[in-house]
Amino acid sequence: MIYIALFLFLCVYWVAPFPIQIILLIIDAFVPDPIPAIDEIFMMLAIVNRIKKYVAISYFIKTHKILTALLLIVGIVGTVFAVQGLIGLIMR
Repeated sequence: MIYIALFLFLCVYWVAPFPIQIILLIIDAFVPDPIPAIDEIFMMLAIVNRIKKYVAISYFIKTHKILTALLLIVGIVGTVFAVQGLIGLIMR
């Protein structure tokens, strides 16, 4: 049962915001667990993966400014249409 709880904790940790991941890693480092260092390795992999993603996005934005602006406009317009559609469904 403890392994299922640990697995669920790691799944929630993987999708948590970056500051929460840092805090949970620090807390988990001091909490004794049945598998020493394995969960910390997975947690560090998640942090490294998140940092790599931020670097890749930053590089894309710096090199493709026009494409980034177009994607931002498309995202905003799409969000507006989605919200209008949801409101239209709710009001019926």
